[in-house]
Amino acid sequence: MTHMTFDAVNYDRCRRMFIPCFDELYDAAIQVMVDHERVKESTKTEEDGDRPSSFTVLDLGAGTGLLSGMIQRAFPTAELTLVDQQVDMLAQAKLRFQQLGQTPKLITADYRDLDWSDSYDYIVSALSLHHLTVAEQEEVYRSIYRALKPDGLFLNLDEVQGETPDVEHRYRQRWVQAVQQLGATDNQVIAAQRHAQQYDHPPTLKHQLTALKKTGFQSVTCWYKNISFVIVTGIRRSTLPQPHQPVLTTERLVLRSFQLSDAADVQRLAGDRIVAANTLSIPHPYPDGAAEAWIQSMPEDIEQGKLAIYAITLRETGKLCGSIGLHVNTDDQLAELGYWIGEPYRGQCYCTEAARAILDYGFNALNLNRIQSTHFTDNPASGRVMQKLGMAYEGCRRQHTLKWGDLKDIKLYAILQSDWTNG
Repeated sequence: MTHMTFDAVNYDRCRRMFIPCFDELYDAAIQVMVDHERVKESTKTEEDGDRPSSFTVLDLGAGTGLLSGMIQRAFPTAELTLVDQQVDMLAQAKLRFQQLGQTPKLITADYRDLDWSDSYDYIVSALSLHHLTVAEQEEVYRSIYRALKPDGLFLNLDEVQGETPDVEHRYRQRWVQAVQQLGATDNQVIAAQRHAQQYDHPPTLKHQLTALKKTGFQSVTCWYKNISFVIVTGIRRSTLPQPHQPVLTTERLVLRSFQLSDAADVQRLAGDRIVAANTLSIPHPYPDGAAEAWIQSMPEDIEQGKLAIYAITLRETGKLCGSIGLHVNTDDQLAELGYWIGEPYRGQCYCTEAARAILDYGFNALNLNRIQSTHFTDNPASGRVMQKLGMAYEGCRRQHTLKWGDLKDIKLYAILQSDWTNG
Protein backbone atom coordinates (compact mmCIF):
# COMPACT_ATOMS: atom_id res chain seq x y z
CA MET A 1 0.00 0.00 0.00
CA THR A 2 1.53 3.31 -1.08
CA HIS A 3 1.38 5.89 1.69
CA MET A 4 -1.65 8.12 1.11
CA THR A 5 -2.55 11.45 2.59
CA PHE A 6 -6.04 12.84 3.02
CA ASP A 7 -7.39 16.24 3.96
CA ALA A 8 -8.34 15.46 7.55
CA VAL A 9 -10.47 18.57 8.06
CA ASN A 10 -12.67 17.93 5.02
CA TYR A 11 -12.47 14.14 5.15
CA ASP A 12 -15.91 13.51 6.67
CA ARG A 13 -17.67 15.74 4.14
CA CYS A 14 -15.87 14.09 1.22
CA ARG A 15 -16.66 10.60 2.47
CA ARG A 16 -20.34 11.42 2.66
CA MET A 17 -20.24 12.82 -0.87
CA PHE A 18 -18.32 9.94 -2.45
CA ILE A 19 -20.23 7.16 -0.69
CA PRO A 20 -23.77 7.74 -1.98
CA CYS A 21 -25.25 5.18 0.45
CA PHE A 22 -23.24 6.54 3.42
CA ASP A 23 -25.97 6.68 6.09
CA GLU A 24 -27.50 3.35 5.13
CA LEU A 25 -24.09 1.67 4.94
CA TYR A 26 -22.82 2.83 8.33
CA ASP A 27 -26.17 2.26 10.03
CA ALA A 28 -26.15 -1.30 8.72
CA ALA A 29 -22.66 -1.85 10.16
CA ILE A 30 -23.81 -0.79 13.62
CA GLN A 31 -26.90 -3.01 13.32
CA VAL A 32 -24.68 -6.01 12.55
CA MET A 33 -22.83 -5.39 15.83
CA VAL A 34 -26.10 -4.92 17.73
CA ASP A 35 -27.36 -8.23 16.37
CA HIS A 36 -24.08 -9.98 17.23
CA GLU A 37 -24.27 -8.73 20.81
CA ARG A 38 -27.88 -9.88 21.02
CA VAL A 39 -26.90 -13.38 19.87
CA LYS A 40 -24.05 -13.50 22.39
CA GLU A 41 -26.45 -12.52 25.17
CA SER A 42 -29.03 -15.11 24.14
CA THR A 43 -26.45 -17.91 24.13
CA LYS A 44 -25.01 -17.08 27.54
CA THR A 45 -24.72 -20.07 29.85
CA GLU A 46 -24.48 -20.31 33.62
CA GLU A 47 -20.73 -20.85 33.25
CA ASP A 48 -20.42 -17.39 31.69
CA GLY A 49 -21.80 -15.84 34.89
CA ASP A 50 -22.20 -12.09 34.77
CA ARG A 51 -20.31 -11.52 31.56
CA PRO A 52 -19.25 -7.87 31.30
CA SER A 53 -21.31 -5.70 28.99
CA SER A 54 -18.25 -3.87 27.69
CA PHE A 55 -16.11 -5.18 24.85
CA THR A 56 -12.97 -4.20 22.94
CA VAL A 57 -12.87 -2.93 19.37
CA LEU A 58 -9.89 -2.43 17.04
CA ASP A 59 -10.54 -0.08 14.09
CA LEU A 60 -8.04 -0.51 11.23
CA GLY A 61 -7.52 2.54 9.03
CA ALA A 62 -9.77 4.49 11.39
CA GLY A 63 -9.24 7.88 9.77
CA THR A 64 -11.17 10.57 11.63
CA GLY A 65 -13.01 7.93 13.66
CA LEU A 66 -16.27 8.02 11.70
CA LEU A 67 -17.10 4.35 12.25
CA SER A 68 -15.52 4.19 15.71
CA GLY A 69 -17.48 7.21 16.85
CA MET A 70 -20.73 5.59 15.76
CA ILE A 71 -19.75 2.40 17.60
CA GLN A 72 -18.98 4.41 20.73
CA ARG A 73 -22.36 6.14 20.60
CA ALA A 74 -24.15 2.83 20.14
CA PHE A 75 -22.08 1.08 22.84
CA PRO A 76 -20.95 3.67 25.42
CA THR A 77 -18.95 1.12 27.47
CA ALA A 78 -16.99 -0.24 24.50
CA GLU A 79 -13.20 0.22 24.61
CA LEU A 80 -11.93 1.51 21.26
CA THR A 81 -8.46 1.33 19.72
CA LEU A 82 -7.98 3.33 16.51
CA VAL A 83 -5.10 2.73 14.09
CA ASP A 84 -4.23 5.05 11.21
CA GLN A 85 -1.09 6.23 9.39
CA GLN A 86 -1.93 9.95 9.54
CA VAL A 87 -1.42 11.93 12.73
CA ASP A 88 -3.83 14.66 11.66
CA MET A 89 -6.59 12.13 10.94
CA LEU A 90 -6.28 10.73 14.45
CA ALA A 91 -6.23 14.28 15.82
CA GLN A 92 -9.69 14.76 14.29
CA ALA A 93 -10.74 11.42 15.78
CA LYS A 94 -9.56 12.59 19.20
CA LEU A 95 -11.75 15.70 18.90
CA ARG A 96 -14.71 13.56 17.90
CA PHE A 97 -14.33 11.36 20.98
CA GLN A 98 -13.81 14.32 23.29
CA GLN A 99 -17.30 15.47 22.31
CA LEU A 100 -18.50 12.02 23.40
CA GLY A 101 -16.63 12.26 26.68
CA GLN A 102 -14.45 9.28 25.73
CA THR A 103 -10.71 8.68 25.33
CA PRO A 104 -9.92 5.87 22.91
CA LYS A 105 -6.45 4.46 22.41
CA LEU A 106 -4.89 6.04 19.31
CA ILE A 107 -2.06 4.34 17.40
CA THR A 108 -0.28 6.09 14.54
CA ALA A 109 0.92 3.21 12.39
CA ASP A 110 0.47 1.18 9.25
CA TYR A 111 -1.69 -1.65 10.55
CA ARG A 112 0.28 -4.16 8.49
CA ASP A 113 3.15 -3.48 10.89
CA LEU A 114 1.22 -3.98 14.16
CA ASP A 115 2.57 -6.60 16.54
CA TRP A 116 -1.00 -7.89 16.94
CA SER A 117 -0.18 -8.96 20.50
CA ASP A 118 -3.50 -7.78 21.96
CA SER A 119 -6.83 -9.53 21.41
CA TYR A 120 -10.21 -7.98 20.66
CA ASP A 121 -13.92 -8.82 20.64
CA TYR A 122 -14.38 -6.90 17.39
CA ILE A 123 -11.99 -5.88 14.64
CA VAL A 124 -13.52 -3.45 12.16
CA SER A 125 -12.41 -1.54 9.11
CA ALA A 126 -14.17 1.00 6.89
CA LEU A 127 -13.08 1.77 3.34
CA SER A 128 -9.43 0.93 4.04
CA LEU A 129 -8.47 -2.64 3.21
CA HIS A 130 -9.11 -2.18 -0.51
CA HIS A 131 -6.04 0.08 -0.59
CA LEU A 132 -3.89 -3.04 -0.05
CA THR A 133 -3.00 -5.51 -2.76
CA VAL A 134 -5.07 -8.68 -2.68
CA ALA A 135 -2.10 -10.62 -1.25
CA GLU A 136 -1.66 -7.99 1.48
CA GLN A 137 -5.38 -8.13 2.29
CA GLU A 138 -5.17 -11.89 2.80
CA GLU A 139 -2.16 -11.51 5.10
CA VAL A 140 -4.07 -8.94 7.17
CA TYR A 141 -7.04 -11.34 7.34
CA ARG A 142 -4.73 -13.90 8.96
CA SER A 143 -3.48 -11.32 11.48
CA ILE A 144 -7.06 -10.28 12.25
CA TYR A 145 -8.10 -13.87 12.77
CA ARG A 146 -5.31 -14.50 15.27
CA ALA A 147 -6.07 -11.26 17.14
CA LEU A 148 -9.78 -11.94 17.62
CA LYS A 149 -11.02 -13.42 20.87
CA PRO A 150 -13.09 -16.63 20.70
CA ASP A 151 -16.42 -15.82 19.04
CA GLY A 152 -15.02 -12.43 18.04
CA LEU A 153 -16.33 -10.71 14.92
CA PHE A 154 -14.44 -9.17 12.01
CA LEU A 155 -16.51 -6.53 10.20
CA ASN A 156 -15.27 -5.08 6.93
CA LEU A 157 -17.18 -2.17 5.43
CA ASP A 158 -15.54 -1.72 2.06
CA GLU A 159 -15.74 -1.51 -1.69
CA VAL A 160 -15.58 -4.48 -4.06
CA GLN A 161 -14.85 -4.91 -7.73
CA GLY A 162 -17.44 -6.20 -10.17
CA GLU A 163 -17.23 -9.92 -10.93
CA THR A 164 -16.72 -9.17 -14.65
CA PRO A 165 -15.31 -6.16 -16.54
CA ASP A 166 -18.82 -5.33 -17.75
CA VAL A 167 -20.24 -5.36 -14.23
CA GLU A 168 -17.32 -3.27 -12.97
CA HIS A 169 -17.94 -0.71 -15.76
CA ARG A 170 -21.58 -0.47 -14.74
CA TYR A 171 -20.57 -0.05 -11.09
CA ARG A 172 -18.42 2.94 -12.05
CA GLN A 173 -21.17 4.47 -14.19
CA ARG A 174 -23.71 4.17 -11.37
CA TRP A 175 -21.24 5.67 -8.90
CA VAL A 176 -20.54 8.70 -11.12
CA GLN A 177 -24.27 9.36 -11.57
CA ALA A 178 -24.89 9.07 -7.82
CA VAL A 179 -22.08 11.37 -6.65
CA GLN A 180 -22.93 13.97 -9.27
CA GLN A 181 -26.49 14.03 -7.92
CA LEU A 182 -24.98 14.70 -4.49
CA GLY A 183 -23.17 17.76 -5.85
CA ALA A 184 -19.74 16.46 -6.91
CA THR A 185 -18.19 18.53 -9.69
CA ASP A 186 -16.60 17.03 -12.79
CA ASN A 187 -13.13 17.91 -11.44
CA GLN A 188 -13.89 16.20 -8.12
CA VAL A 189 -15.10 13.07 -9.90
CA ILE A 190 -11.99 12.97 -12.10
CA ALA A 191 -9.71 13.45 -9.07
CA ALA A 192 -11.47 10.63 -7.20
CA GLN A 193 -11.17 8.33 -10.19
CA ARG A 194 -7.44 9.06 -10.54
CA HIS A 195 -6.96 8.39 -6.82
CA ALA A 196 -8.76 5.05 -7.17
CA GLN A 197 -6.65 4.05 -10.17
CA GLN A 198 -3.46 4.81 -8.25
CA TYR A 199 -4.26 3.38 -4.83
CA ASP A 200 -7.23 0.99 -4.92
CA HIS A 201 -7.12 -2.81 -5.30
CA PRO A 202 -10.65 -3.93 -4.42
CA PRO A 203 -11.26 -7.69 -4.64
CA THR A 204 -14.49 -9.11 -5.95
CA LEU A 205 -17.05 -9.96 -3.30
CA LYS A 206 -16.68 -13.64 -4.14
CA HIS A 207 -12.92 -13.47 -3.65
CA GLN A 208 -13.26 -11.71 -0.30
CA LEU A 209 -15.76 -14.25 1.03
CA THR A 210 -13.60 -17.14 -0.17
CA ALA A 211 -10.43 -15.65 1.34
CA LEU A 212 -12.09 -15.19 4.73
CA LYS A 213 -13.32 -18.79 4.74
CA LYS A 214 -9.86 -20.00 3.74
CA THR A 215 -8.41 -18.02 6.64
CA GLY A 216 -10.65 -19.98 9.01
CA PHE A 217 -13.50 -17.56 9.64
CA GLN A 218 -16.90 -19.15 10.24
CA SER A 219 -20.35 -17.77 9.39
CA VAL A 220 -18.80 -15.66 6.63
CA THR A 221 -21.48 -13.58 4.95
CA CYS A 222 -22.28 -10.34 3.17
CA TRP A 223 -24.82 -8.42 5.25
CA TYR A 224 -25.22 -5.41 2.98
CA LYS A 225 -24.51 -4.53 -0.63
CA ASN A 226 -25.27 -1.35 -2.55
CA ILE A 227 -23.60 -1.54 -5.97
CA SER A 228 -19.89 -1.79 -4.99
CA PHE A 229 -20.23 -0.98 -1.27
CA VAL A 230 -20.53 -3.99 1.02
CA ILE A 231 -20.43 -5.14 4.63
CA VAL A 232 -18.75 -8.52 5.06
CA THR A 233 -18.27 -10.32 8.37
CA GLY A 234 -16.66 -13.48 9.71
CA ILE A 235 -16.47 -14.98 13.19
CA ARG A 236 -13.61 -16.75 14.91
CA ARG A 237 -15.55 -19.55 16.58
CA SER A 238 -14.44 -20.88 19.95
CA THR A 239 -15.58 -24.38 19.00
CA LEU A 240 -16.10 -26.18 15.72
CA PRO A 241 -19.52 -27.43 14.66
CA GLN A 242 -19.37 -31.20 14.49
CA PRO A 243 -19.54 -32.33 10.86
CA HIS A 244 -21.77 -35.25 9.96
CA GLN A 245 -19.19 -37.77 8.83
CA PRO A 246 -18.62 -41.14 10.49
CA VAL A 247 -15.47 -42.29 12.25
CA LEU A 248 -13.65 -44.89 10.12
CA THR A 249 -11.72 -47.63 11.90
CA THR A 250 -9.07 -49.98 10.50
CA GLU A 251 -6.79 -52.57 12.09
CA ARG A 252 -4.25 -49.96 13.29
CA LEU A 253 -5.91 -46.61 12.65
CA VAL A 254 -8.86 -44.43 13.54
CA LEU A 255 -9.90 -41.85 10.95
CA ARG A 256 -11.84 -39.05 12.65
CA SER A 257 -12.80 -35.43 12.03
CA PHE A 258 -10.16 -32.83 12.80
CA GLN A 259 -10.43 -30.83 16.02
CA LEU A 260 -8.96 -27.44 16.88
CA SER A 261 -6.72 -29.20 19.40
CA ASP A 262 -5.00 -30.90 16.42
CA ALA A 263 -3.64 -27.59 15.11
CA ALA A 264 -0.22 -27.78 16.82
CA ASP A 265 0.37 -31.35 15.58
CA VAL A 266 -0.75 -30.42 12.07
CA GLN A 267 1.70 -27.51 11.98
CA ARG A 268 4.52 -29.70 13.31
CA LEU A 269 3.93 -32.62 10.94
CA ALA A 270 2.82 -30.76 7.81
CA GLY A 271 5.55 -28.20 8.42
CA ASP A 272 8.11 -30.81 7.35
CA ARG A 273 9.68 -29.72 4.07
CA ILE A 274 9.24 -33.16 2.49
CA VAL A 275 5.49 -33.11 3.18
CA ALA A 276 5.15 -29.63 1.69
CA ALA A 277 7.31 -30.50 -1.33
CA ASN A 278 5.13 -33.47 -2.26
CA THR A 279 1.74 -31.76 -1.94
CA LEU A 280 0.04 -29.12 -4.06
CA SER A 281 -0.92 -26.53 -1.47
CA ILE A 282 0.86 -27.03 1.88
CA PRO A 283 3.14 -24.02 2.49
CA HIS A 284 6.69 -24.11 3.76
CA PRO A 285 7.59 -22.75 6.22
CA TYR A 286 4.19 -23.51 7.75
CA PRO A 287 2.94 -20.18 9.21
CA ASP A 288 1.52 -19.78 12.69
CA GLY A 289 -2.27 -19.89 12.69
CA ALA A 290 -2.51 -21.63 9.31
CA ALA A 291 -3.35 -25.04 10.77
CA GLU A 292 -6.13 -23.65 12.93
CA ALA A 293 -7.53 -21.72 9.96
CA TRP A 294 -7.40 -24.85 7.79
CA ILE A 295 -9.29 -26.88 10.40
CA GLN A 296 -11.84 -24.09 10.88
CA SER A 297 -12.52 -24.05 7.15
CA MET A 298 -13.56 -27.73 6.97
CA PRO A 299 -17.06 -28.06 8.50
CA GLU A 300 -18.94 -25.96 5.95
CA ASP A 301 -17.52 -27.86 2.96
CA ILE A 302 -18.18 -31.19 4.71
CA GLU A 303 -21.80 -30.23 5.37
CA GLN A 304 -22.23 -29.16 1.74
CA GLY A 305 -20.92 -32.52 0.53
CA LYS A 306 -17.85 -30.98 -1.10
CA LEU A 307 -15.34 -32.60 1.22
CA ALA A 308 -14.74 -35.73 3.27
CA ILE A 309 -11.55 -35.19 5.24
CA TYR A 310 -10.06 -37.11 8.14
CA ALA A 311 -7.29 -36.96 10.68
CA ILE A 312 -5.29 -40.20 10.52
CA THR A 313 -4.67 -41.28 14.13
CA LEU A 314 -3.08 -44.37 15.68
CA ARG A 315 -5.65 -46.70 17.19
CA GLU A 316 -3.52 -47.57 20.24
CA THR A 317 -2.31 -44.11 21.23
CA GLY A 318 -4.64 -41.65 19.47
CA LYS A 319 -1.63 -39.77 18.08
CA LEU A 320 -2.16 -37.78 14.89
CA CYS A 321 0.05 -39.00 12.08
CA GLY A 322 -1.43 -37.46 8.92
CA SER A 323 -4.44 -36.43 6.89
CA ILE A 324 -6.51 -37.99 4.12
CA GLY A 325 -9.51 -36.68 2.25
CA LEU A 326 -11.76 -36.63 -0.76
CA HIS A 327 -12.58 -33.41 -2.62
CA VAL A 328 -15.98 -34.28 -4.06
CA ASN A 329 -17.69 -33.24 -7.29
CA THR A 330 -21.21 -34.51 -6.69
CA ASP A 331 -22.42 -33.51 -10.16
CA ASP A 332 -20.02 -35.98 -11.78
CA GLN A 333 -19.91 -38.52 -8.90
CA LEU A 334 -16.19 -37.89 -8.83
CA ALA A 335 -13.64 -37.20 -6.09
CA GLU A 336 -9.96 -36.33 -5.84
CA LEU A 337 -8.03 -38.29 -3.22
CA GLY A 338 -5.32 -36.43 -1.29
CA TYR A 339 -3.18 -37.41 1.68
CA TRP A 340 -0.01 -36.77 3.64
CA ILE A 341 1.82 -38.60 6.43
CA GLY A 342 4.16 -37.05 8.97
CA GLU A 343 7.86 -37.99 8.92
CA PRO A 344 7.87 -40.19 12.08
CA TYR A 345 5.13 -42.40 10.58
CA ARG A 346 6.42 -42.98 7.05
CA GLY A 347 7.31 -46.41 5.73
CA GLN A 348 4.69 -48.23 7.83
CA CYS A 349 1.90 -48.45 5.23
CA TYR A 350 -0.41 -46.20 7.28
CA CYS A 351 -1.31 -44.18 4.22
CA THR A 352 -2.36 -47.26 2.22
CA GLU A 353 -4.44 -48.54 5.15
CA ALA A 354 -6.17 -45.18 5.58
CA ALA A 355 -6.76 -44.84 1.84
CA ARG A 356 -8.47 -48.23 1.63
CA ALA A 357 -10.91 -47.11 4.33
CA ILE A 358 -11.72 -43.82 2.66
CA LEU A 359 -12.10 -45.36 -0.81
CA ASP A 360 -14.59 -47.81 0.66
CA TYR A 361 -16.41 -44.90 2.29
CA GLY A 362 -16.40 -42.92 -0.94
CA PHE A 363 -17.81 -45.71 -3.07
CA ASN A 364 -20.26 -47.28 -0.62
CA ALA A 365 -21.43 -44.33 1.51
CA LEU A 366 -21.02 -41.36 -0.85
CA ASN A 367 -21.95 -43.40 -3.96
CA LEU A 368 -19.07 -42.04 -5.99
CA ASN A 369 -18.38 -43.54 -9.40
CA ARG A 370 -14.75 -42.49 -9.79
CA ILE A 371 -11.94 -41.55 -7.41
CA GLN A 372 -8.70 -40.22 -8.84
CA SER A 373 -5.40 -39.02 -7.48
CA THR A 374 -2.14 -37.53 -8.73
CA HIS A 375 1.46 -37.42 -7.60
CA PHE A 376 4.58 -35.60 -8.68
CA THR A 377 6.85 -37.82 -10.78
CA ASP A 378 9.70 -37.28 -8.29
CA ASN A 379 7.53 -38.78 -5.50
CA PRO A 380 7.18 -42.43 -6.62
CA ALA A 381 6.26 -43.58 -3.08
CA SER A 382 2.88 -41.92 -3.49
CA GLY A 383 2.41 -43.74 -6.77
CA ARG A 384 3.08 -47.06 -5.05
CA VAL A 385 0.25 -46.30 -2.60
CA MET A 386 -2.11 -45.77 -5.54
CA GLN A 387 -0.99 -49.00 -7.17
CA LYS A 388 -1.56 -50.99 -3.96
CA LEU A 389 -5.11 -49.61 -3.88
CA GLY A 390 -5.78 -51.03 -7.35
CA MET A 391 -5.89 -47.63 -9.00
CA ALA A 392 -5.12 -47.65 -12.73
CA TYR A 393 -2.40 -45.43 -14.21
CA GLU A 394 -4.00 -43.08 -16.76
CA GLY A 395 -1.07 -41.02 -17.94
CA CYS A 396 1.39 -38.23 -17.25
CA ARG A 397 0.40 -34.57 -17.41
CA ARG A 398 3.60 -32.87 -18.44
CA GLN A 399 4.59 -29.58 -16.76
CA HIS A 400 1.12 -29.46 -15.26
CA THR A 401 1.71 -27.79 -11.91
CA LEU A 402 3.88 -24.88 -10.81
CA LYS A 403 5.50 -25.81 -7.49
CA TRP A 404 8.01 -23.48 -5.86
CA GLY A 405 8.96 -21.96 -9.22
CA ASP A 406 9.26 -25.25 -11.15
CA LEU A 407 6.74 -26.66 -13.62
CA LYS A 408 6.33 -30.27 -12.52
CA ASP A 409 4.96 -33.36 -14.25
CA ILE A 410 2.21 -35.25 -12.44
CA LYS A 411 1.00 -38.83 -12.89
CA LEU A 412 -2.72 -39.57 -12.79
CA TYR A 413 -4.29 -42.69 -11.29
CA ALA A 414 -7.98 -43.54 -10.93
CA ILE A 415 -10.33 -46.29 -9.80
CA LEU A 416 -14.02 -46.80 -10.60
CA GLN A 417 -16.74 -48.06 -8.28
CA SER A 418 -17.06 -51.19 -10.44
CA ASP A 419 -13.32 -51.84 -10.08
CA TRP A 420 -13.55 -51.52 -6.30
CA THR A 421 -16.66 -53.67 -5.96
CA ASN A 422 -15.34 -56.40 -8.20
CA GLY A 423 -11.72 -56.19 -7.14
